[in-house]
Amino acid sequence: MERNNLLKMFILFLITLVLALITIVMPTRRVIKQRAAFGAVGITLEPATASLAVNEEKPIQVRLTNQSGKKVSFVDIRMNFDKNILDVIEFTPNNEAFPINLTGTDTALLGRSDGQVKLQAANSGTALKSDTSILVGTFKIKGKSAGSSAMAVVDGASQVVGENPTGT
Repeated sequence: MERNNLLKMFILFLITLVLALITIVMPTRRVIKQRAAFGAVGITLEPATASLAVNEEKPIQVRLTNQSGKKVSFVDIRMNFDKNILDVIEFTPNNEAFPINLTGTDTALLGRSDGQVKLQAANSGTALKSDTSILVGTFKIKGKSAGSSAMAVVDGASQVVGENPTGT
């Protein structure tokens, strides 16, 4: 009986050793976050200011100023706002420039819980826009309560990705 236990422990030890060696020898997959070198990129909202009554809705256009004229394949625009004053209801990307809507009506991405909206859209096709002014899309805001709130773009968290950012 004791010999069977020793044999089982030896087999478990060998399996553990083999798994450890496989883990060490296997190549690791590294995810590297890269941003395309776009130079000066600006994000503007139209209209720049708006007044809303409680429960009133208003569309706001988001434009990308692409001074380098490089092709754009993905945008992730982050904006902070006071979630007690405003509500971001939906985001509709400009289908011509970004046919893939990654935000839609997702309440987490629209910032309903934390007050940071994440407008994400992509174009995986070959007809990428390279204009100096690109309409990203339109998001709709709604007044929740009396007060004022800015929609401030968070430059450090926002990103624009160009065509083939890895250079291969």
